[in-house]
Amino acid sequence: MAQDEKIISMDRELYEYKRKVIEKLLDSSEIVEAINAENLDPSELVYTHIFTFGVIPGTQTEAKNIITVEVTMPQVSTVNYFFKDILLIINVICHTDLMRTDFGVPRHDYISKLICEILNGSTEFGYGEVGLVSNTENAFSERHSGRTMRFQTKEQAKNNLCV
Repeated sequence: MAQDEKIISMDRELYEYKRKVIEKLLDSSEIVEAINAENLDPSELVYTHIFTFGVIPGTQTEAKNIITVEVTMPQVSTVNYFFKDILLIINVICHTDLMRTDFGVPRHDYISKLICEILNGSTEFGYGEVGLVSNTENAFSERHSGRTMRFQTKEQAKNNLCV
């Protein structure tokens, strides 16, 4: 396999993780309802409320609840070099005007709880179980607050690929 093909293969693998995470989020009627103040069809939420990268594009002029999904491979495992560590980084960002819920907790806390229930312990990504590494609260802007959740799993290090 040529080096360019290996890089394309690696990129495709990381994107597949994003696709799977987003699919899981959209399959959850509770998450769709919690982020979807406009009552859009779930298929319309990708690139309006759920983004496959860590930056929200453009200036947000309306109150929205947003989820960003990032996938990184910070290192080949230090425990077993046949595996690489994969981090799933999920940002839950809520406009302060939409923070109140009927559940007795702020919206970003409620959504992060739902995401944790889906991903933590899942065996659908990589080898073994996905594990929650951190869940931190953040002020993203004057009008946006949220949580950054990091989940870790392992994936086979194929063909001694250096990245």
